[in-house]
Amino acid sequence: MTNPKQDPFVYEEDRYEGMLEQAVRFLDRLSNLVILAETNLRTKAINGRNVVVRANGLQEVSVDMQKLVKETKDWHVVIETMKQGKDVHIKENCKHNKLEIVAGSAHEFGQYLINKSDAKFCEGYPVSEGVNGNRAGKAYMEKVNGK
Repeated sequence: MTNPKQDPFVYEEDRYEGMLEQAVRFLDRLSNLVILAETNLRTKAINGRNVVVRANGLQEVSVDMQKLVKETKDWHVVIETMKQGKDVHIKENCKHNKLEIVAGSAHEFGQYLINKSDAKFCEGYPVSEGVNGNRAGKAYMEKVNGK
């Protein structure tokens, strides 16, 4: 059996497989929260048989949505920072959020996203084609979003 560290292709393939598994688990958690919120909204908050059932259903939807926001807050901040072409590595932009996603349950997937950005202090890069800052991160987000 080949040592994965000795065969870079096998090592990279295993690394990406693990990263994709983390991304799928993350997406599974998020989709479950969305479906739970939608189900509670439809069955209780909107179609509940009386005011009390509807009010309690709305409270449950609020709790579900708060969980969803908590799961995605750091990811959202990092992605928006990259879209704007700002440095994800400095405190003023989103360093805390970046550290949260690379330390979370989807840490390899988070690190993959961060690696698509330019290095620290990229906002000091000279203006090139009218853009300075995190050019690689902004270009990656535009590619992913089809812009």
